[in-house]
Amino acid sequence: MAYKIGIDVGGTFTDFLLAFENDSSKIYKVLSTPHDPSEATLEGPKEMAADCDLSLQQFLREVSVIVHGTTVTTNAVLLTAGPKQPF
Repeated sequence: MAYKIGIDVGGTFTDFLLAFENDSSKIYKVLSTPHDPSEATLEGPKEMAADCDLSLQQFLREVSVIVHGTTVTTNAVLLTAGPKQPF
């Protein structure tokens, strides 16, 4: 089975959408890790693999697409938040 994964890193939660070949899907949500966003980003696929009764390595071999976005960056741009850099 081929899986597709969508990831959105937010300030509080990192959200995941796991899409299956049969057009069904499942949503996952893990606490974001602002000190290192990769930690939460890697936790989601671990949960997905467990739900599919696969090891992480087996599961990732079956993933055909990963789409990644970040609400944290979008919000920082929209709100002009974050460090100020002189131009």
